[in-house]
Amino acid sequence: MAACSCDQKIPVPMFDPKVSTFAQYIENVYEVKAWGYGWDAGKKLKHLALVLPTGWCSKVFQEISNDNKKSYEALKAALIRKIDRTGETRQKAVSDFHRITQKPGESIDDFGHRIYRKCEEAFPTFTKGNRYELCTHRFVEGIGNPKLRDQLQVIICQKPKMPKFENLVDIARRLSDADCSCPAKQTSSVSRGRCHYCQNEGHFIKECHKRLMDEQNRMKQHPDLGGRCHYCQKEGHTIKQCHKRLKDEQEKTKPRPGLGGSCHYCHKEGHYIKDCHKRLKDQQDKKKLDDREKNTQSLSCSFRGLVVLRPQLGWSTGSKSGSQQRTRFK
Repeated sequence: MAACSCDQKIPVPMFDPKVSTFAQYIENVYEVKAWGYGWDAGKKLKHLALVLPTGWCSKVFQEISNDNKKSYEALKAALIRKIDRTGETRQKAVSDFHRITQKPGESIDDFGHRIYRKCEEAFPTFTKGNRYELCTHRFVEGIGNPKLRDQLQVIICQKPKMPKFENLVDIARRLSDADCSCPAKQTSSVSRGRCHYCQNEGHFIKECHKRLMDEQNRMKQHPDLGGRCHYCQKEGHTIKQCHKRLKDEQEKTKPRPGLGGSCHYCHKEGHYIKDCHKRLKDQQDKKKLDDREKNTQSLSCSFRGLVVLRPQLGWSTGSKSGSQQRTRFK
């Protein structure tokens, strides 16, 4: 009785799949503790089931046949073979889960069910809520229809909390059925064009939800920076302040000898009439002459008014054949 109470007070460390393999645990931990406690093969066999954590390791123990559970060596070999192989398959399931996408012709419900089963294989120790969250993100990223993917992203951004995985699958199924029932509407939306920001069809860059969300996040993180230039696609300035745009406009006004065209104003080759510097200079000179003529006409009109308003000077204004003459009062 004293030996049993001593064995109960000194527990054996539990097996942790994240720390080591089951073969390493048996060799370095379990058999060392069993030798220290003085256990025989029968006690080793009984305590071997107690060191397995609840979850997929317990399921592996239940799947082992009863013949292998009669001896310690047979049970140890079966557990090493099953658990270590299960760890390798679990790592493969994790990589497959992060790359899972919707197959061509696969329905929304089948795709959601396949994601959840793969998540159970990859993350057996996770809680149900964490699994649902992983499935929700993978479901949205793996949808084959880009329009449906954008609609689901908008729905997730509009809600304050992450929707449940089952509810998101129902929403995706309803949206997919609505698109299938209205093929004309779907073709018209797809034919609108391709967004050059997210590379998806059905909308343009001005309506891109991803671009708007990225700009909002950028302004929250860096409020001191300016807007984003849509000419050179760089941040920190707008299109009006873009040096690249100004430089390109200056390059357009320079003569281009490789074009082979001729100007109809100066009759020189290498540029067209809209880029002709001589024409622009003549227009400026003509504008200056017109301004001078207007100024002289306004001065002459003011001078005539002064002469008419001051008759005491003895001068009056008279015009013959459009010319101004002065006559002396008698």
